[in-house]
Amino acid sequence: MLDGSGPTTSNPNVALIIGARSQTALTLLKLLVENKYQVFGNARNPDVSKSYFRQYSGIDFSDVSDPNECWSLLDELKPSKIFHFAAVHAGRNQMNQVLLKNSSEMKKVHFDITKNILNWQRFNLQSSSHIALSSQMFSAQSQVYLISESSIPSPQNYYGETKLMAWNLLRNYRELHGVNTNGYILFNHGSIFTKDGFFVRDVANKIANLIIEGTPLKPMANRSLDISASYNICHAIMLIAQKNILGDFVLGSGKLVPISSIIGDVFENLKITQSNLPKFDTDLSRSLLSDITKINELIQWGSEITISHVITDLIKSIIAEKSYGAGKIL
Repeated sequence: MLDGSGPTTSNPNVALIIGARSQTALTLLKLLVENKYQVFGNARNPDVSKSYFRQYSGIDFSDVSDPNECWSLLDELKPSKIFHFAAVHAGRNQMNQVLLKNSSEMKKVHFDITKNILNWQRFNLQSSSHIALSSQMFSAQSQVYLISESSIPSPQNYYGETKLMAWNLLRNYRELHGVNTNGYILFNHGSIFTKDGFFVRDVANKIANLIIEGTPLKPMANRSLDISASYNICHAIMLIAQKNILGDFVLGSGKLVPISSIIGDVFENLKITQSNLPKFDTDLSRSLLSDITKINELIQWGSEITISHVITDLIKSIIAEKSYGAGKIL
């Protein structure tokens, strides 16, 4: 089943990441390997480039939404840590299409996989699971709506509904069956692994085109975002897992930052003249804000990398790919 070397079953530092291709998975992978974990991955797409997976000890492509296949994989690995980051979603502009075409897949990935993991854990109480949830389980009830672990859910869409189904399930298994499982309410985050269609990648592509081709940036809506570097999010998850802390946690930046400020910082990082900034249109959309009080009290966690630095690094990577040999140097 596994493409890679087999685990040592007595090794308590075996970890499994479900959704091995996601930006959260690839960011956490590096942190886990640095902390001496033997990390295995599960992905839905068997023809994905193996270059993404060089640090995994092995890659599995079975359908873990199927109970038999999930239990078979978990019985084989007996991981001490299970991270469920698989998701069916898209950027803001494409999400409606994903909801129309892939709603049944959403439920399988978000709810069924979670259920299979938790059922396996009932008979393997030494293992802990760490389930990615979403701020889309909530809708803004005011101009700025603060979300904590005790906020009452009001899903924005079916994506949020299926994440809420998973959250209700894991809380039930934790309370009734003594399963060691954590839910992470993730706010927006980005990394060099962010896919097309999401804010971080889209902005990086536009600024890279400005640098390479002189393509001016079009006007942008000046929304305020609660957005973090994926590294900060994953660092918190790793610390919680290592300390065996049990519960649910909101993970975000804890602040709202206008898009104009983020892009202005990127321009400053890259020494781009401010006259090239786009026109920003006022956007009074309601915003969700993460309350990170609980996580900061538990692990003294804070943002180590800003989202503007993530975008800056991504732009440099894009330019290196597009301009190799063209003499463009930042």
